[in-house]
Order: sequence, then structure tokens, then C-alpha cells
Amino acid sequence: MNNEEKAVKLFNGVTDVGDDLIEEAGTMRKHKKTASWRWGLMAACLCLVLVGTAGAGAYQARVPHLEPNIDGKGRFDGYIVTGKLATYPVSRFGDAFREAEKENPKGRVDRKFSTFDEVRSYLGENIPCTWVQGWEGGYTVMIYHDEEQNVWGSDVMSTSPDGRAEIWLRILTEHWGQDPEEVGSLYGGGPDAVMEQLESYQMPNGCVAESFTIDRTAVEGERFSTCISFFIKDGNMYEVSVDGELDNPARLWPEVQAILDSFQ
Repeated sequence: MNNEEKAVKLFNGVTDVGDDLIEEAGTMRKHKKTASWRWGLMAACLCLVLVGTAGAGAYQARVPHLEPNIDGKGRFDGYIVTGKLATYPVSRFGDAFREAEKENPKGRVDRKFSTFDEVRSYLGENIPCTWVQGWEGGYTVMIYHDEEQNVWGSDVMSTSPDGRAEIWLRILTEHWGQDPEEVGSLYGGGPDAVMEQLESYQMPNGCVAESFTIDRTAVEGERFSTCISFFIKDGNMYEVSVDGELDNPARLWPEVQAILDSFQ
């Protein structure tokens, strides 16, 4: 299997989210609804390099961090995750989570919640996670199964009331990344989108966020920009994104920064 085939395989594996969820994600414009998760928590030009998954919710080799990825033409092309993200045995999740995943062992199981406290209770006290203080908006928790009907991971997603901002949290289980050689690239900006890397940002909670902007004007045929930021906490991946109809995507950064500053 060549790298391109692996990339397609991984993309298909982590973007199996139906249009029903995208339609319910808020009052976002149609062009974002059709692209939202295609470059969601572990997408948007985010490259994943995961070397094995042995372990129970701990970094088994190197502490995971994000590094800029440069394509063959010398252009910034998102980030690479080096080291190992945390993985958790399914047995460590809460009782409600483990009961829910049995409902659709061949696909995705969704649950909706009003507060993050409800989300934490559902995931279980043994799964470390955090969220933004004062965040308004409902939550959807998604459980994913692989072809062998094992739970390989879960996403927590919430959209701001105005539909412009989204937060994603991805949590992986011991069933993620069965192939230790798997290297995949996820792209969401499109070949004509203009990407610009932003400086690393030290968050108040001690995490380092890596960010970039995407100008989709050439793709969408109108002014449309996104600012996206990723960070890793407790071995789990977080993504914050804000959309705007701007000809200067960097103007969205203060909104993203304000969300990052509010993470506990």
C-alpha cells in the first residue's frame, strides 16, 4: 500500500460522519456544513503520524506534539503529530458510554448533551478532558467503530450559538491505528485555498496551540476564511475553528485566541 492509498484509507476511516450531524451542527452557511468535519478535529490539513497504540491512556514513547508539515513544493501544509497520542481501553469509559456503543456496532453512535458536565459523566471519570469556561452551545458525542466492530475512538463536538465557532475533542481507544506503519494526510482547504501558518501560542493552561488560516475565496467564489488551532492536552487532540466572510483571515485569530484562553 503506497502513501496515497494509506492517506485515502485513513481519511475515510476518520471522516465517517453523516450529513445529518452536519445539518444539525448549527446555523453555519451551507458551504461550511458540507466541509465542516472533512477537516475537523484531526483534519484541516492536519497530518497524523501514529506509531502503534499499545498502552492504556499514557504516552508510551515520546510526548506527542505538533510540527509544521512542508509539502514537496516547500509550502506549509498543516501539521504533523509526532510521538503518540493517548489511547484508552474501552473498559475505562463510563457505563453509559459502553452501553451506547452496543447500539450500532457497525457504525456511529451519537448522544446529545446540554452541558459539559453531562459529557464528562458519559465519557467516565477515568477519561481526562477539559472544555472552555462559559461556553454556550449543545454537545454531540460520537462513538466510532472499525470494521471488526471495535470502538476505535470518540469525538466531542460543539458549535457556538451563531454557528461561527466549533470545538472538537478526539479521544482514541486501544483499537486505533492497528497498522503501525499507517501514515495519513487529511486535507480540507482544497488545492486552491491559501494557507498561512501562525506563530505558536502558549495557552494559559500550559498547552501550546499551533494555528493556521485558510482563505477559501478562490474555492468558494466569495470571501470566506477560517482560522484553525490545534493543541494536545493529556494526550488528546483538540481543535478550535472560527469562520468569517473576510478577505483577511488573520482577523479571525483574536476570536480563536479568546477561546483558547478560556480552556481550563
